[in-house]
Amino acid sequence: METQSQQLVAVIEGLSHSFPDGTGTISKMDLDLLPGEFVSLVGPSGCGKSTLLRLVAGLLEPTSGAIRRDPARGVGFVFQSPVLLPWRTVADNVALPGEISGEKRADRRRRVEELLELVGLKDQARRYPSQLSGGMRMRVSIARALSGRPGLLLMDEPFAALDDLTRSRLQEDLLSLRAQEGFTTLFVTHNVPEAVYLSDRVLCLSSRPARALSQVRIPEPTERDPEWRTDPRAALLAREISRALGGRGP
Repeated sequence: METQSQQLVAVIEGLSHSFPDGTGTISKMDLDLLPGEFVSLVGPSGCGKSTLLRLVAGLLEPTSGAIRRDPARGVGFVFQSPVLLPWRTVADNVALPGEISGEKRADRRRRVEELLELVGLKDQARRYPSQLSGGMRMRVSIARALSGRPGLLLMDEPFAALDDLTRSRLQEDLLSLRAQEGFTTLFVTHNVPEAVYLSDRVLCLSSRPARALSQVRIPEPTERDPEWRTDPRAALLAREISRALGGRGP
């Protein structure tokens, strides 16, 4: 029988990180990520949320503590800026991870077509990033991150620069993608209502060095729809998160 830790997508234990000058960014962080779970990180600007994502991705090394990931589950990363290659088409941008990993061309093509269908950009496959709206570019970025079928998707404020309407649509699309692909998500946002709408759990972080102040579970509904945004229960949860962060709440 597998142990609980083996069943987890990632386990963070006693994690701390400091810059070379000694400035602390993360302090004694503990976090378990379950298969298919959506966990949001909220906290003050500059508190270390993005640093935590980079540590989980393996882009940075912890100063102390440990991060253990299920080796059978890959990692995808969506940055705040889409960071697309301007000389490659939409399809070729999405195909890039498969090219790097040596995936067979036919398999790569099928996966690109599948993902562009999922993110609603099938008819944009031959266009270039400069020809797309901001929301479309972010959809391409998400599709690219999912091209390797990651078990863990890391997202660093991916919707922060978008207008409210586009942001809402992409939130709904993300939940739909999660339902279809089954990935676990660790999501950074400053937007408390966004965290309530998307998440199973919200981890409230302190100012730098970031430590966990509290954890708020979002128990319902299991399947979110746009009406959840204005549900009184969602407002109460947003108020609880804001108070945990030291604010008065919405």
